[in-house]
Amino acid sequence: MYDLEEARPVTDALWQALRQAFLREGLSDVPEALTRSAPVIGQWGSQDLAFSQCCGYDLLFGFASALQPLAMLRYAAATGCVSYDYRSSIIVRDETPAGGIEDLRGTVCAINGFNSYSGAGTLRPLVAPLSCNGRFFRGVKVSGSHVRSAEMVRAGEADMAAIDCVTYALLAQYRPRALSGLRILAETEPAPAPPYVTRLDMPADKVARMRTALISVLCRRPRPAFCDDLFIDGAEPAALPAYSRLLAADEIALRLHYHELYPSGPALLRYAGAKAEAAPSRLTASR
Repeated sequence: MYDLEEARPVTDALWQALRQAFLREGLSDVPEALTRSAPVIGQWGSQDLAFSQCCGYDLLFGFASALQPLAMLRYAAATGCVSYDYRSSIIVRDETPAGGIEDLRGTVCAINGFNSYSGAGTLRPLVAPLSCNGRFFRGVKVSGSHVRSAEMVRAGEADMAAIDCVTYALLAQYRPRALSGLRILAETEPAPAPPYVTRLDMPADKVARMRTALISVLCRRPRPAFCDDLFIDGAEPAALPAYSRLLAADEIALRLHYHELYPSGPALLRYAGAKAEAAPSRLTASR
């Protein structure tokens, strides 16, 4: 989820530590390197998936029949995260006169995707009470990534975006120019951090060993340098019910008949039933 190009050497160091821990736990067929060459959505639906990270929404909707959670991360307080929760920062340009969410009415919003909790879902309960006839923004543009959303706001292609706070911290550390001319207007409510996952049919004994390996690396003290560089401060085993909290935001918005930050009905059905058609031919571990 956080494979910023400038941080890839650190991300690769994290994977190598995890890989060695998996091997020590007796797991075989552990990929030597992260898979970056194939679309991550195709990997999530693959029967060859070994390890990945996804949005909580993916566990509940589009890939509920393909993925299971392994561990939930605790990100460093410097990111704005608290315990095993994270949140999003609502960004605008420095010169934007808005002083609160209500002042963004009639602006253009950039989201990384309708199926992203941090980029879209977290906004719904904030703007739904302020909406009229199911709308709050003048327009919604899909960027494809948090980084691109920030670029669109900087360039004036959009007026605001919700950027996951871990992405924001990584940009501040590795690519500060990407945030130049932007300010944080507000923070969203906390939600469970994106989980590490494996495929749903991974045998239970292997899942248990994977969790043991993850905790051994991510809870090590003193923290490995790659954890500090990626703002990782610990981990704990994750279970699907922890992510049911995400549904509360949707319930608020739907109760108020707010539909603007949802895909169309047919698209939502396609998303909910999505299955990857092309699967990699070998085990993969995705970023």
